[in-house]
Amino acid sequence: MAETEKEPHLTIDAYNSLYILQATKEEEGVYTCYVDGKPYQSYCVKVVSKSKLLNQVLVYMNKET
Repeated sequence: MAETEKEPHLTIDAYNSLYILQATKEEEGVYTCYVDGKPYQSYCVKVVSKSKLLNQVLVYMNKET
């Protein structure tokens, strides 16, 4: 989880994936990072429910045991 209370809704996993824990479906879309006014890289943001994400973690953990 985030190290400060200012942004406790953000977390980054061991694979450098950013998770935004408080988002809405309306915030889905393609976001582009600009450097010096030029597009650098685009990211596709998908919003999934926390329960779906937690279920995927449980399934993954059960496969390892």
